[in-house]
Parts: sequence; structure tokens; C-alpha cells
Amino acid sequence: MLLSMFLAVLLATFSSGSIAAAQPAPPPAEGNVSDFLQKTQDAVTYPEVTGEDGDRLKDSAATEVERTGIHLQPGDSLDVASQMVKVVPEGTYVVSIPIRGPTVPHGASVAVLFDSDFVRTGMIENQLHTISDTSGTVQSWVDGELIYDETVTAENASGDDSDPQARGMNWGKLNNCLASAGVPAWVAAGLSNICAIACLLTAGAGCVICIAGVIGFSGGVVYACVERSWE
Repeated sequence: MLLSMFLAVLLATFSSGSIAAAQPAPPPAEGNVSDFLQKTQDAVTYPEVTGEDGDRLKDSAATEVERTGIHLQPGDSLDVASQMVKVVPEGTYVVSIPIRGPTVPHGASVAVLFDSDFVRTGMIENQLHTISDTSGTVQSWVDGELIYDETVTAENASGDDSDPQARGMNWGKLNNCLASAGVPAWVAAGLSNICAIACLLTAGAGCVICIAGVIGFSGGVVYACVERSWE
């Protein structure tokens, strides 16, 4: 049960304020509703929107990002050429725009949500910056309001993966697996916390915000790595 919850929340995670002291990321909240867990498992399969509708939504997202404002660090930028538009089963459209930069890992993004009438319903910004191979800063804003700001360290992320804990996640093995796919373990840990917080803060709507923020994350890779690293 605990493994399935960890997998479901972590699968959904894969996108300036004061920074807290470095510490192991707390486990994802267990209060997430089952509906959210199911959505996170299915997020990678949501269909992409192209053509006229896709272009219209991208234009609207650009307007919303400019209006709300985002928190790019010097040297960082939005990768507009790689943005994508997807639609979730509830009919919400999501425009996901990756953030690129010299210390920005895969997973940082800005996502704007629209209803079935193309009316803007929300925006989430997930900022990630690498400190080391096993740690980084993780920040998240929902509609311009900071909801998460931590320095996250993946436990034993550079440790010997032949020495697992008695029970739970072997962070050394997880980091090695994710690193081979270009995904640091601290990114997955930090973004899973954002999802849990967003869902709890705004009830059901927060779960959609979470999925929007991580729509470009490679869920299949993460799921496989987590499954192999749970001991």
C-alpha cells in the first residue's frame, strides 16, 4: 500500500524566496485523495492538442504568463519552442512550458490551465535549481503565490546501492537509476511534495494544478526506477 502511494505520487512529479536549510525531503503526504493518485498514474497518457486550438491556447498562455509574471533567475528562460498543450479527462486544457537554464534540471516548468471554453483557470510555476548531484532548491507558485520553498536532498542519493535500508526507498539505487535517464532523485522528491501540498491546499482543484505543473515529466522512467528501488 505504501509503495503504491509512493509510486503514484512520484509518478506525477515529472517542472525567488528564502531557502530553508538542506534536509532530506519529507515523504509525500498520505492524505491525497485516491482520485488524485489515479490521475497521476494516467497523466502521461493525456492527449496532446495541436492545430488551431493548440495555437490559440499557446497564445493565451503567453498572455497569462506575462500578466501574472514568473520568477526566472538570471540566465534562465522559457523554452517556448518545446511547449506542449494537453487535455485532461475533466476537460481542462494545460499549456506546459519548460524552463531552461545553466542549473535547471528537467522538470522545471510553467503551466497555464484553461477550461473547455478556453478561459484561464489557474497557473503553476515550478522552479528547480541544482546545488549538487544530490540536492537542489525547489520552489512553486500557484497563481503567483508561493506555496513551497525548500532545499531538497535525496537521502543516500550517492550512496552504495548494495546497502539498502531495512524497509523503504533505497535512495542510492533510485538516484543511480534516475541519473541514467538524466533525472536527479531530488527533483522527483521535491516535486512530489509540491503535488501533495497543492492538492491539500485547494482540495480537488489543486490536484489538477499539480498534474498541470508536471505534465512534461517522463512518468514511465520514474515509475520503473522507483519500483526497482523500493526495498
